[in-house]
Amino acid sequence: MARRAKKCRQKMPWLMTFADMVTLLLAFFILMFTVAEVDQAKYEQALRSLTQSLTKSPELSVLQETYLEPLNPTEIEIIEEATPSEALIRLYESIQSDFSRELETSQISASFDEHKEQIKIVFPETISFNSGQADLHPRFIAMLRRFSGVITQDVNVKVIGHSDPVPIRGGRYRSNWELSSARAAAVIHQFLADGVISSDQAMAIGLADTQPFMEGDTPEAYAANRRIEILIEPKEKSLNARIAQSRDNTISTEY
Repeated sequence: MARRAKKCRQKMPWLMTFADMVTLLLAFFILMFTVAEVDQAKYEQALRSLTQSLTKSPELSVLQETYLEPLNPTEIEIIEEATPSEALIRLYESIQSDFSRELETSQISASFDEHKEQIKIVFPETISFNSGQADLHPRFIAMLRRFSGVITQDVNVKVIGHSDPVPIRGGRYRSNWELSSARAAAVIHQFLADGVISSDQAMAIGLADTQPFMEGDTPEAYAANRRIEILIEPKEKSLNARIAQSRDNTISTEY
């Protein structure tokens, strides 16, 4: 047996070195699997030491460098921020808490649409404006100021004014279009004045009587339709929607 080992060493002198290398590698990887937490610096140092002992050079190969890249903390970004939907849910919960009394007495309504990623708060005309006017009630101003510190910079705020179909005769506004737009703009101006939002978050829209909340020609239906809606949605969603709309418009003009 000793003779065969001696002949093997004489014919294949590299075999012993190769066996040593395989043994070292096996021990190294067993050690790696048994360690629960990997210290990046120590791991790289051990890898360079092993490489130097095997190749007489401390330089790592391209494959080894590539393997180390995912472990490099400068290359890894751990995202702990909430997704737009999660952040919107938290905002909605804050609004429900701040307006709990008004919601319980049905003075206002608030809803969250997970599919649209949108919060909607509806204020009826009875607590927001005098009939035919766009001047905010003092009580409504106080309610709008409650949004301060709740609305963050990563959302857009749309304020939509709605009216009933009764034509306007005389006064400051020529039509329900002007009245509903002026009311929406008044809410935006109040938000900006109080620092609740910045101008790049704001949008004021007047829809007159085109989207009634309640159908019918009754005084109750008219009163329900005269309202202000505040829509809150993530900026990212709004940007994607504008891009998609722009693409659709481009396609329609081309064809």
